[in-house]
Amino acid sequence: MNQTLITPAIIDYKKTILALLSYLQKLKEFSQKLNLDSESIDNIFQRLEVDSFSLAVVGEFNRGKSTFINALVGHDILPSDILATTATLSRITHRSTPGAKILFKDGREQEIAFHELANYATKLTAESAAAANLLKEVVIYYPWYFCQDNVEIIDTPGLSDDADMTAVTLSALRQCDMVIMLISPLSPFSISESEFLTSQLLDNGIFHILFVVNGIDRCDSLEDVEKLLLLIKGRIKNCIKNWAIQSNNKEYIKQINIQIFGISALQALQAKQVKDINLLAQSRLTNFEYSLTRILQQEREIIRLEITTNQLLNSTKEILRNLKEQNKYLELEQANLRKLNQIVSKKISIIRCQKTEVEQLFENTLTSVKSQSKIADRRLHKKLISAVERVIQSIDINTIEQSDLANKILDTVQSTSSELAHTIQKEAQEALLLVWSNIKDFVELFEQSILQITPEITQLGLDTTIYTTAMNIGYSIKLYNPFNQQSINTLSLLFPSNLEVFIFTQPEGIGTTIGAVLGFVLTAGTPIGAAIGGAIGAGVGANVKANKFKEKYQPQVMAEIEKQLNLMNVNQTVDNYISSDFSDLEKLQVSFIKEVMLILDTTQTQLAQKYGKHEAMILTKHQALKQIRSKLQIILHNLQQLSEQISQQGT
Repeated sequence: MNQTLITPAIIDYKKTILALLSYLQKLKEFSQKLNLDSESIDNIFQRLEVDSFSLAVVGEFNRGKSTFINALVGHDILPSDILATTATLSRITHRSTPGAKILFKDGREQEIAFHELANYATKLTAESAAAANLLKEVVIYYPWYFCQDNVEIIDTPGLSDDADMTAVTLSALRQCDMVIMLISPLSPFSISESEFLTSQLLDNGIFHILFVVNGIDRCDSLEDVEKLLLLIKGRIKNCIKNWAIQSNNKEYIKQINIQIFGISALQALQAKQVKDINLLAQSRLTNFEYSLTRILQQEREIIRLEITTNQLLNSTKEILRNLKEQNKYLELEQANLRKLNQIVSKKISIIRCQKTEVEQLFENTLTSVKSQSKIADRRLHKKLISAVERVIQSIDINTIEQSDLANKILDTVQSTSSELAHTIQKEAQEALLLVWSNIKDFVELFEQSILQITPEITQLGLDTTIYTTAMNIGYSIKLYNPFNQQSINTLSLLFPSNLEVFIFTQPEGIGTTIGAVLGFVLTAGTPIGAAIGGAIGAGVGANVKANKFKEKYQPQVMAEIEKQLNLMNVNQTVDNYISSDFSDLEKLQVSFIKEVMLILDTTQTQLAQKYGKHEAMILTKHQALKQIRSKLQIILHNLQQLSEQISQQGT
């Protein structure tokens, strides 16, 4: 990389070319690694591989470029006209026998005679303009001394003629080593010409430019010609100075040697054609020819090295600028990766916290509701005792019929049991509704969270197919209706209501009948209950008409109710009901949370893996860019040294 390019005094041309080719190869490799367009580097390669020297003649339309070249040659080898004429590149090269060759865009080639050029390379007629659209360029062969030793002169279409022609001219600049820029005395270095000089020539490292003011024969006097040339030279100097300041290229100013010539190409062509020495001198073309000959003989190699070095410097700086942008992009990518990681992790944390709250609420609510099952028997006992007591105290024993008394007590026991069952059922329903509402909120939170982080998850390349099962279960939870569930599962605490077993013919009378009824009710219709009732009835029947019937009857009834409640296992019935009532929702909740946890765990695992992988990849890219940058800095340093020494030798 650190080749010795030059000796202290004289630059070794061939050795330097080899070093530049080596740098070019390195720059191309770096461009490929950075996925950059290497067209400009390829163009430099092509120029160096062909040991030629290209001079491009440029200028806005109607500046007399074709006439100027004809004047240099001394013959009308290029078509010219007062109107914008040239419609394609015309490359003039040396050959002992004159001729021309048409190169078509489709790869075809065709030899033509000089007099046929106007039919292909101009816009003088609609037919020739149409033919020119099919051409890549025209190669003109002519035994011209300026084109000896692989020198070629390129005639370009006029700038500002139309966009296509301007594009053709700009493409030619990538192949040239030196530029001859024609300026009109009627428009002395216009704004558009200034922009062309800076953006298309100086920015591309083309510093060897011969400015030719063509048409000085239009000036009234030699004094006017000199004033005009000084004016244009001043404008060009200011243009270059401003470019150097604005583009931070002050080091290049000393490489730019402004040479400006005033000529009349038309006079020179006429003079050469008629061999008029005085007219040729008046045209001032000989001054330009002398300078051009000196450049081609003495400065060709140094100019070639200079433009190649400058173009390599520009390419190196461009790659460094792009490398800096790629570093910024990697930093932004890394910051974005961290942001995505934070967003997803935060959402996962929120879902986990909400999941814990939902589980805790479900457990606490179910525990609270089930705690009521442990005292259900006491609640029912208390209510039955109170209700039966009110009934007994309210009846008239002397007037009531046996069946009426049995029905009244039975109805009271059933209605009281039903009321308590309804109360417990309502409490369970409210608790179930509360739990379902919270689970449903959790489902919606999960769905919304997943929806919100889907762009981040997708951008990170995480698996989204794992959400399907959870989404389906969540949908079932939202469709779940605790009210419909309540209509299916109903809590029943009623005593049996078959009155046929309550009618007896025993002589004990009403007391026996009532006892039988209570016994049957409290023991769910078993024969033992009837026997107990009969026993109670015998005692009561003996005193049925006595004033103390209620006082004796009531405690016996209460005792039987309590006894039978113990046999009914009310607490277990309520507990079974609550468990059954919560069962379906609990299954849905457990399934949903299981899937959610699987999703969260899987997502976090994938996230950690992706994040780690991306971080490692970004770090690797940073290191690779750092290495490339270090190598580019060495190339840049060497090229800057070479550019400085070329400039010194050129002066």
